[in-house]
Amino acid sequence: MRLITHGPMTKLQVSSHLQPLPPVGHFDMLALMRRCSPHLSEPGGLQEEVTAPSIGKFCIVLRTSTERPGAVGAGHARVMGFEKEAIWREMEERAGKGRPSREHPYRTGDAARKIVDVIEGYLEK
Repeated sequence: MRLITHGPMTKLQVSSHLQPLPPVGHFDMLALMRRCSPHLSEPGGLQEEVTAPSIGKFCIVLRTSTERPGAVGAGHARVMGFEKEAIWREMEERAGKGRPSREHPYRTGDAARKIVDVIEGYLEK
């Protein structure tokens, strides 16, 4: 809504590189994330999601700090602050590049197996 009230929506609508969308659900967001790079983010959740093995993308963090330093350390994110020209340069440099890192700083990818093991152990009692 702020894009409309503050004016930049018109510019975004004619860009061939940006696609403004209304809010989407979690699974739709994950599907969208798999199809684009780099990501621009202010909140921390997206910074964490880009590191998932199924996503493996890069995120430009539009803040001066992050609560997700693991994403930065693994090469999945860069804290850029608010300087427009630096952000545009970073976007151009990262566009279309592959997976920034194989490292996944937040999970081991075996949570489902661990949950099944716990349930099976419980059922065996």
